[in-house]
Amino acid sequence: MLEFFCLNMIENSIKIRIYGDSLGLPRIGHVKNEERYITLLEKFIRQKHQNIEYLDRTRINSTVTYLHRWYVEDNAYFGKNNDILIIHCGICDCAPRPIPPKLRGFISTLKGTLREIAIKLVKKNRARLQKNNFIWRTTEPSIFLETYTNWIIEALKSFKQIYIVNIAPTNEATEKHSPSLTASIEQYNTIIAGIISTTNNTNIHLIDIYKNINDEIISQNSHINQYILEEDGHHITPKTHQIIFNKIIETINI
Repeated sequence: MLEFFCLNMIENSIKIRIYGDSLGLPRIGHVKNEERYITLLEKFIRQKHQNIEYLDRTRINSTVTYLHRWYVEDNAYFGKNNDILIIHCGICDCAPRPIPPKLRGFISTLKGTLREIAIKLVKKNRARLQKNNFIWRTTEPSIFLETYTNWIIEALKSFKQIYIVNIAPTNEATEKHSPSLTASIEQYNTIIAGIISTTNNTNIHLIDIYKNINDEIISQNSHINQYILEEDGHHITPKTHQIIFNKIIETINI
């Protein structure tokens, strides 16, 4: 009888997996763990279901390629019959860099004063380089499209509901420091929207945080730094975490 009860509990558990970059993590002095949309969602679901499997795969510097690889590896251990998948990435993929990856790698191998000089030189000339189309990205648009598309197609076979959080807007100071960041964010968000549109599946939900933030700024006559951290221009505030959480539970079916 006990064995049957345990098996039944496992079969009836709600299985949620989340894959994201550092925007989903806490941030000391800015975002507490209990303020994250990920934590808010877990608390919300646990109020409705005692037995849930909640796998939080958020990590710094995570691209879509890295997260998809992690997702595939997890399938071998956590199975493919799941309920909710959340994917939240893109800024690490699309952020324009003034020098190519190999050169950045070379600079990181330099020692002492020479390394400091090289880093200062790049930082000082970053805006000038990017304005003159010296732009490299960690994940080029074609690779981003291919990887994200394959991931969604695979996930539709294993998850009942998929939530895609796109890339939040940046602020003026960060755009000035890194010209073309806004254009790059919009380009990659267009890719994400296109994938969802092409897939044409009602089980996929886009959390358009880019639009949500811009709409709130207009309707509430607020400033973007209430939604995006002023210090770096891409990490999100508790206010934005709350928006994402609210948008998810609008359509969640558990």
